[in-house]
Amino acid sequence: MPVGSAVLAAREGTVVRVRDGSREGGLEERYGGAANEVIVLHADGTFASYVHLSPGIAVREGQAVKQGDRIAASGNTGYTAGPHLHFDVARRVEPGRTETVPIRFGVGSPQGFVPEQGQFYGGKPKRTVALAVSANGAPVSEQAPLQLAPGAEAQLQVSLAAPGAPPADVTRAAATQFFSPTGWATTVDAHGAVTASPTPDYAAAYAKIAASGAFGPPGWGVVVVRYEDAAKGHFGFASVPVVVGDAAAR
Repeated sequence: MPVGSAVLAAREGTVVRVRDGSREGGLEERYGGAANEVIVLHADGTFASYVHLSPGIAVREGQAVKQGDRIAASGNTGYTAGPHLHFDVARRVEPGRTETVPIRFGVGSPQGFVPEQGQFYGGKPKRTVALAVSANGAPVSEQAPLQLAPGAEAQLQVSLAAPGAPPADVTRAAATQFFSPTGWATTVDAHGAVTASPTPDYAAAYAKIAASGAFGPPGWGVVVVRYEDAAKGHFGFASVPVVVGDAAAR
């Protein structure tokens, strides 16, 4: 999603929060609270969040908006691996706690559609392809995390299992990208070389970004592999958890 794309209100509601003015973004810890955002309250009590926006929000707190009203421009602010819009809808289930709710997008048919986990949706149809990831020759996955000692390194290998074709090594292909959103635990270079944090105690840095525990306990990291071949219309995605030191026992 290019920076500056128009962001429109998905539903009618009242703007209850605006954060504006940030021009910073990236995968470093210091960007954890730097995202520009708009939150809209709907009549049924749910909240829509529009996050990582460009500075110069078009609405103010307390303003009523209608479906389709322009509220902002997309951006790349806050803790982000690249320009995109984070959009979710949540409801408050008890004081201090919310939960997200399924979203039905009203496009494609009168009934719309509900996105499915693991599928890619964009302006052009893409075929989801399977990626097999290994580290130093051993398979790794969400069910089989990569385990590293503090400061240790490992080399990822990525194979593409395209329909009707034998597995192909795409580790160094231009279509393959690696990144790690858990910089306090892991880093990864453009060719899949993963390095674990050499610092055994980085719980404080972790807590600032992932207090919800979304990435597991302190000592856990994750490496994301993204594959997109525009010419063939292929898209693949894999997430590899990394356990650093004795984190698995915590």
